[in-house]
Amino acid sequence: YSKFDEPGVYNNRTSVVNLEIDELLETARTVPSCAIEERAPYYHRIQELGVENVYFGDWGFITYDYLVVNKRVEGFVPTPLGGEGSEYNFVQNWTFAN
Repeated sequence: YSKFDEPGVYNNRTSVVNLEIDELLETARTVPSCAIEERAPYYHRIQELGVENVYFGDWGFITYDYLVVNKRVEGFVPTPLGGEGSEYNFVQNWTFAN
């Protein structure tokens, strides 16, 4: 959802900006009955677009990441996602203690 493509916001991790996906999400979220069978076609199309454009390719496997950070590094904040991606999270705020 391109609305969430902002620095520090992890709801659009792949930085997808696709107006068709945005419209489909808005439509699916506002189906009056909230019935799954009425909303499903919109989400199926979103999945198709993701596969066609390889937006979600990095989700096809699971890794085990271990981050080791020297205790002299101050300002390191792991991402809510755990290890993956944390190695550069807010790197501009890092400092080194003596």
